[in-house]
Amino acid sequence: MAPKPVEIDCGIMKFDAATKKVSADTRKGKLKCYINNDGEKKFEWRAVGANDPEIEQYVFEGDGSKFKKVQKSSGRVYLFTQYDEKFFFWLQEKDTTQDEELCKKVNEMLNYQEGAMDAEPQASK
Repeated sequence: MAPKPVEIDCGIMKFDAATKKVSADTRKGKLKCYINNDGEKKFEWRAVGANDPEIEQYVFEGDGSKFKKVQKSSGRVYLFTQYDEKFFFWLQEKDTTQDEELCKKVNEMLNYQEGAMDAEPQASK
């Protein structure tokens, strides 16, 4: 069975290539990682109240998509990478104890392969 959609309250961050630093966009938003009706995996972020996502990425097997905590950050900064693209987020969830679990759920969705988890074990003859 496909994993359940993952939604996380978070904001986006802007990366400055010259200084190699990120700064927070103060808008509230929501990250969503899910499988759409066509069976495509999507990773998207939209500002609260926005109709369309500001970040919309399709995730494909073998594309190297990852969601992880930025270790050099003193805050709740996370990074989504896909191919050469990088998107930074700052978590806004009230319960900070769930950050690691939410990150794990996003990666489970990113790495989900149709049929791999759905296959019924074969009985031995």
